[in-house]
Order: sequence, then structure tokens, then C-alpha cells
Amino acid sequence: MQSAAGSIGERLVSAAARSFVGREGEIRQFESLLQAALPPQALLWLHGPGGIGKSTLLIQLRDHAAAFGRRTVWLDAALIEPQQAAFVTALGLDDPRGPAGDDPGVLFIDTAERLEPLLAWLRDAFLLALPGHWLVVCAGRQAPAADWRTDSRWAALMQVTRLEPLDESSARSLLTARGVDIALHDEALAFARGNPLALALLADLLVHPGAPASVVPAEGEVVQALVQRFTRDAATGRQRDALRVAAFARHTTLPMLSAVIGPDAASPLFEWLRGLSFMRAGPHGLVPHDLVREVLVADALWRDAAGSEALRRAINRHCYECIAASTGSDRLHQQAEVLYVQRHQPFKQPFFDWEALGQHRVEPARDADLLGIEALVACHEGDASLAWLRHWWQRQRDGFRLFWNAQGGCDGFLLMLRFAADTPALDRADPAVRAAWAFVDSERPLAGEDQLVLLRYWMHAQAYQAVSAAINLTAMHVVSHLITHPEAAWSVVYMADPIFWQPHFAGVNFSRCPAADFRAGEHCFGAFVHDWRFEPPERWTAGDYTPMPFASAPAARAPGALAEADFIDAVRQALRDLNDDAALQRGPLAAELGLTGVALHERLREAVQRLGAQPRDVRFRDALWRTYIEPAFKQEQAAAELGVPFATYRYRLQQGIERVAAMLRTP
Repeated sequence: MQSAAGSIGERLVSAAARSFVGREGEIRQFESLLQAALPPQALLWLHGPGGIGKSTLLIQLRDHAAAFGRRTVWLDAALIEPQQAAFVTALGLDDPRGPAGDDPGVLFIDTAERLEPLLAWLRDAFLLALPGHWLVVCAGRQAPAADWRTDSRWAALMQVTRLEPLDESSARSLLTARGVDIALHDEALAFARGNPLALALLADLLVHPGAPASVVPAEGEVVQALVQRFTRDAATGRQRDALRVAAFARHTTLPMLSAVIGPDAASPLFEWLRGLSFMRAGPHGLVPHDLVREVLVADALWRDAAGSEALRRAINRHCYECIAASTGSDRLHQQAEVLYVQRHQPFKQPFFDWEALGQHRVEPARDADLLGIEALVACHEGDASLAWLRHWWQRQRDGFRLFWNAQGGCDGFLLMLRFAADTPALDRADPAVRAAWAFVDSERPLAGEDQLVLLRYWMHAQAYQAVSAAINLTAMHVVSHLITHPEAAWSVVYMADPIFWQPHFAGVNFSRCPAADFRAGEHCFGAFVHDWRFEPPERWTAGDYTPMPFASAPAARAPGALAEADFIDAVRQALRDLNDDAALQRGPLAAELGLTGVALHERLREAVQRLGAQPRDVRFRDALWRTYIEPAFKQEQAAAELGVPFATYRYRLQQGIERVAAMLRTP
């Protein structure tokens, strides 16, 4: 017998409606479509970053549709494989062409970005077959691609809305509805910045027994409180370890937990993780909500940087083992897992397109692809490079790989060449091969079955060699090849902008090698090299890098050859030359320390980073960073960005140089 209070489901709907705030415009628009016999728009597309409230709004719209007597169909695309059959099955439809019957309905699709491989099919087939009085509401991180907006069939029937952070009034209403003391509202608003999920989590924290009296006495304390909120069900140390694995890893699987934490505890820990409210189970493993992930990672890095690095390496070891045991698209997926774990490292974070990770694929080139590849090379590198491209198309066709996006378009390509010791002179005539070969012969020639592996071309169709999905795919494909082919003795990678890429390659122990640079027409390319016989893949993947000694390394002077004042001046000059390895190697500091230009670059950068380990020295580290590591256009601009008078900035800069000099003089 139904009670006067109604069903539990009805009570949940009522509670959700009472606590929901904002988004009045989106709801009014949706209701107007529900009231129309033939809606003027057939598709609403909501998009915005993680935590902005897309799923929450979608649930509200579903409840409104039900209140209007509409049939509703719900799909969370994160929980299915992006395949047509899986999509239709998840909707519970008997007919893949869409729902039958005369009853009007609404199809809700959450996490729509996961359907990238299906979007063309949805646009051109599935959605077109839906009854005309149905509505479709999609929510995802990105707006629909240009193909949707330029399609004359959809132009008038689609409404795209970006969800912005809540305005102050709505944010205050959310905090009030959650029972947060009004005295804490201003601080909570400043911390959450209108992000609905952050507001909700913060509200949950502030109304919990033992809540802090202030939101932001220091931001770190709030992050710690949120961490405690996320981990309050983690009763054991191993559960906390499992949470950290889930935060750092792109996807958490049972084999990964077994490898990182231990086989005995892995199974119960995996089931415990899967039951957490902020964890989703996807086709490749468990994934925490983005905000939860970033809070947990920030806490781990702050609390135990060394332990976090050890955890990252343990996850990497497992993923590298999976790479060695996999093939094809699965190998590319495992390499994406490795890359993702390294996303917070300074030599990785700025150099990859993290949003595009996993959304493209690499395929061998076909005969029909040549014209498109030629057009890209002619556009970005000119006729001199184009002539050698055609040579290699005839000589090493199997080295060409194309980058395909989720819409089926070609986004670029790479060419990786392989050479044995008996490579004919015809192939060595390529200026890139000639320069690389001269360097290899001068340092450590090939012997026996050894191979030189050379990345000759790589580029994005529009962005060329800027940060894009192309660098993701290039790095993943090249690394996968090198660690699974033991015959690789030398790697040489060519970049059109070596100064920009220097910090990244230094971070992965590929040495800058000006001796192997080459020119093709008006374009110059800088070389980065690695000797796999000196540092084999098993050591390289562990991350315990050993700088490679080259025959051209300068001999060390006798200790103390430079007086203290001269040593400080040498450090100042080396910092000025930081992105010019040749100038570093010619300078007095390299000779004093017995380092190559590449090794000196790494030592200087490490010293500047170490300067920030002491709170009192952070200000000096920041002055050095904005002057030499990530330099502002002018020193006056650096001072303005640091928020200090120019005289104060100059003082901090000098103090920073002297402290770095002291570290280098007495390491």
C-alpha cells in the first residue's frame, strides 16, 4: 500500500528538485520544447568542463520530461564501448533505427565525448531516424565538431549551450540549501569559483561534524579537508594506497593493483574502489571524477613527493610490461596509460595535448595516402623535404604512420626510419641521415645487428610540430617501437624547434646533439639522441636516467680554478645561455664542472627547482624561473608578474644566482 509520503523514488526526485539551483535559462528553454507539438529544435547539446554540473542538469531535465509525461531514455556513454551495437543495446532498443511508437520521448546522452568514434553515425544515421516529435539532449565536455554546425540538416535543429560556472546568487543558494553557515559563504565562493561540484563537496565538508571554522585559512588546508572527505571510507593504509593508484593512473585495473600493491590484496581493494561514489567503471577500468583525482594527486605530491614518484614508476613498470605483451591498438592504449601517469612532471605537462589523449589512432600508410602526405610536407617544410619524402616512400614504406582522428579524418603522419650498419650510400645522402650517421660513427658506431632508428618526419596537419594530438601519437608510437625492438642501438629524433622541446627531451634523457643537426632548404632541424646500449630500455623505463658521456664532453678543470666571484659570473652567463646547448658547452661553467652543454642545462634547471624546497627561498626560485627557465619578454614584465617592485626583483634575482652557484660549487 502506497503511503502518503509517496515512493522512495518520488522522495529522491523531490529532494533533488529542492537542492538544485541555477540553470534557469536552460530549463526554461527545455520546457518550451516539451510544450511544442513539433519542437523547433530536435537536439540540445550541453558542454563544459568536469564538475560544471552537466550530469546534474541532465538529471533535472529528465525529471522535467517525466513530469510532462514524456518517455525518457538515458545513456551514460562512459559505461559502454563506442560501438554501434553497444550503443543500441545500452538504450534497450529492439530496432537499431530508433524507438518505435507514437509516444513522444526524450533521449538523454551523458558523457557524450566518449562517443567520438560514433558521432558521424549518430549525426548521419541514427538521430535522423528518430521520430520527429522526439528530443535529444547530449552533455559532454566539448561542443560538437564543426561538421555538425556546418551540416545544413542540423543547423536549424540544434542548440549548443556552454555551461558556465554558477553565478554568485546561485552559488550562495546552493550553499544555503546544503546548510552551510552564511558566515562561510564568501570564503567558500572564493575557493570553489562557481564550480558546482566543488561547492557541493565543500558544503558537505562544512556541515560535517567537526567541520573547520574557516574555509581558506590556507588553500592547502582546504585541499587536505577535501582529501579527508574523499578518503574517510579508507580505513586502512592499503585502501589509501589504492586510492592514490586510482588518482595517478588513467584507468585502474585489477592487474595494475596486483602489480603495484600486491596480488593478495588486489581483488578486495578493486571491489572497494568500484563501490566508491566518485568512481566510475568504464571499459578500460576504474576512473575517479576529475576533481577528486586532481585533489588526491595534489595532496599526494604535497605530502610525499618521493613516494608519489615511486608510485608513478611502479604504475609505469606495469604499463610498460603490458606494452611489451600487446599489439596494435591495445599497445597504443597502454602507451597512453604510461603517458598519462607522467602528466604532472614538468618535462611532460606542457608538451602534450592531454585533452586529446586516447582519441586518435595510428595506422600504417596506404598507397592512396601519398598525395595527402606530400601536401603536408610541401606546406610545412617545402620542396627539399618533399624530395626526400618521396625517396623514403619508395625505400622504407613500412616506416610511415598516419594519425586518424575519431571523425575518420587524417590529422598528420610520422616517418620512422631504420638503418643497419650496411646501409647503402644512396640512403645516407639524405642530409638528416648523413648528419645522424656522422654523429653515430664519431661516438659509437653500429655493430652486428645494431640499428639506428631515426624519426625523420612528424607533423600535425594544421599545427605542424606545435603541441597537439600529433605529439601524443608520435611519442607513443616511437617509444613503443624502441622498447620492443632490442636491435635499436641509437635513436635520433629531429625537431624543427629544438629550443622549445629541449626541456622535454632532457627530462627523458634524450641528449641535445647540435653535431647531428641538419638543414633542408630554408628549414633547420635539431637532433636529440639516445644510446640504447649505454642505457637499455629496462633501465630507461624505470626512470633512473644516467647522462650519456659523449666523446666531445669537455674535460673538468682542477677544482677551484674559478674564483668565487668568477664562478658566480659563470653561473649567471650559463643561465642566460640555458636554451643554447652549444653556448653552454663553450662557456666557462661547463669546463669548470666537466659537463656537456646538455648535462649542464639539466644541472642548472635542477638547481633552480631545488631552490624552491625551502619556503624562504621560493621567492628567489620564482625570480630565476621567470627570468631564465620560462622567461618573460622583459625583466620589467617578470617583476610585474611576480608582483614586486623592479628593485626587489633584481635583488631576488641576484640572491637566486648566488644560491644556485653555492649549490653547484658544493653539490
